[in-house]
Amino acid sequence: MADTLYCVCKYTPVEILRGFGIGAVRLDPAPESFSCAEECAHPNLCGFGKAVLEEVLSGGIKRLLLVDCCDVCRRLFDILEERGSMDFLYLMELPHKNGEAEVLRLEKGIERLKEALSKEASFEEKAALCAWRENSRGTDTPGKPYIRLAGAHGGSLLRGIISARVSLPVIDETCTGERVLTPPPEVWSD
Repeated sequence: MADTLYCVCKYTPVEILRGFGIGAVRLDPAPESFSCAEECAHPNLCGFGKAVLEEVLSGGIKRLLLVDCCDVCRRLFDILEERGSMDFLYLMELPHKNGEAEVLRLEKGIERLKEALSKEASFEEKAALCAWRENSRGTDTPGKPYIRLAGAHGGSLLRGIISARVSLPVIDETCTGERVLTPPPEVWSD
């Protein structure tokens, strides 16, 4: 199994990937054109979707994990699956609520992802837990004023523009922004 898997969403369970020895590379595409994307996608696909598609198609990306938190990710999956040129393509379901039933649904979704990945590598629980510890930081909003980006894809360009013009810290909570992961429960220590 290749040691890299591309993703676009902050909800990608990168800790699970690390358990399989896979590094996650989050795409933040800024293509010069949409020539590849416009050949195989509907013209109404949003700019971010076209940018991801362009990056995947023109960049030779063959391994991609998408999360269905927005319709554009579902459409990207459909397009790439139909093309049949990916070595690994997976669409992970993300529940839209956070009740008990949804937590169980997410757990089953993660198990299905593990099952798909286990066809090529074995899972090391200790590596996944270590990644969780490394990535956990909880909420770290400053105790002073800050700028919060919210909504759809913000991109590093927007963060850079704001940071260059305003002295306040910028917290990116867009769909591709910063990821907040709470520390694992002590009962899961190794």
